[in-house]
Amino acid sequence: MAGIDGIELLQLVSDNQFKPRWESYTLDALNANEVRVASKLTAAKHGTEKGEITGDAIYMHTPMAAGNVFDRSQTKSYDPSAWKPVGNTTVGTVMAVGRDVKDLKEGDRVYRHGGFRTVHQGSGFKILPTYLSP
Repeated sequence: MAGIDGIELLQLVSDNQFKPRWESYTLDALNANEVRVASKLTAAKHGTEKGEITGDAIYMHTPMAAGNVFDRSQTKSYDPSAWKPVGNTTVGTVMAVGRDVKDLKEGDRVYRHGGFRTVHQGSGFKILPTYLSP
């Protein structure tokens, strides 16, 4: 099993029949502008994710007229046999920081868009306000 710092790397995926499973994944070396985060809490968006898993999400097949909030000018293909990641927002603790990251440090509590994974890696994480707790 893949792991990092004693944490097994697992992510939650689902098929179009809503049969979830945990599967292993790997992480690349940490880039200079990235942080690595141990997940503490992840939330799903049942409406949006359900539509993406089943292929019924309105933006997947229906272009939207100009001037509306959401850009539906591009559609996504749908593969009913594909297993898709589940989850929308994650909260966690910074484990490692790339050399160019100046606004975060190890131990910071952060949040960002992300699915059910034991460890996340990337940019775009924000400090979790102290009045919130996972």
